[in-house]
Amino acid sequence: MTLACGVTDAEIRRFLDGGAVELENHVGTCEHCQARLDEVWSGAFEGDLSPAVLRTLEFDQFVMDTVEMAAGVGARMVRALMVYLGAQEEADR
Repeated sequence: MTLACGVTDAEIRRFLDGGAVELENHVGTCEHCQARLDEVWSGAFEGDLSPAVLRTLEFDQFVMDTVEMAAGVGARMVRALMVYLGAQEEADR
């Protein structure tokens, strides 16, 4: 659906997903876009926002998994360094 101002539902979805930054000024002052956003937040919007929500959740999980993996790698590197330094101390004796 295209609003009276020319913005489409797809553009509104992209805007809500953070992808249509060029619409920020327009959406902030447009009564048609504001009405459509009101429909979205009130639950009356007929479009499906679940793909955008799922992408966000999947990205959040990816970031958490990456941080966890990096922490594990860092911990293993520290343990390996401690073993190496311990072996160096014994060799120096």
